[in-house]
Amino acid sequence: MKKIMFLIFILAILLISGCASPTYTKDNSQETSNQQTNTQEEIEPKEKEITYISLLWPISKNWDSDPEVDGIEIDLTPYTKNDEMVETEGIVEVKLWEYTCTDYSEMLEMCIEKDCVKSEDALLEEWNVPLKKEDFDFMGATIRAEYEKYDPTEDERNYPQGCILVTLKAQDKEFSAEEDSVSLK
Repeated sequence: MKKIMFLIFILAILLISGCASPTYTKDNSQETSNQQTNTQEEIEPKEKEITYISLLWPISKNWDSDPEVDGIEIDLTPYTKNDEMVETEGIVEVKLWEYTCTDYSEMLEMCIEKDCVKSEDALLEEWNVPLKKEDFDFMGATIRAEYEKYDPTEDERNYPQGCILVTLKAQDKEFSAEEDSVSLK
């Protein structure tokens, strides 16, 4: 009886330690394929999918040494559906319209109401700016759209206003955002 108990005890120890585990062969072809795929993804990570863009304070700016305003500076941030910023490459199309008088008072001889009417007549500028991943910081990418046609020094209005439409062309899609009140100078 002691011999049987001793053999059961030894067998239990062998089973627990794994020495007497059953042998089998494993098909490693799928695992090798997965490892190669994972290695490729580590080398070239898949870009997050953009679902919308956001604009932060598009404003007229001077970015050189002279005192005149040079153009519009736009902080652009593409986001995923989970509100994660996406650093991407593409083209940023910017259209700038000036405010148009929509209600003129003959009696007061002045414009009572102005609105941003997106028409060819009111279009001041149009730009196509390349966007690179290097353009991004922790807030997004800063786009500088330099005035080519509009000259703020010739505009006699005190606070000329406009509106912009920004379209990011990336990931074979287009994402747009608007800002209805942009200072032109």
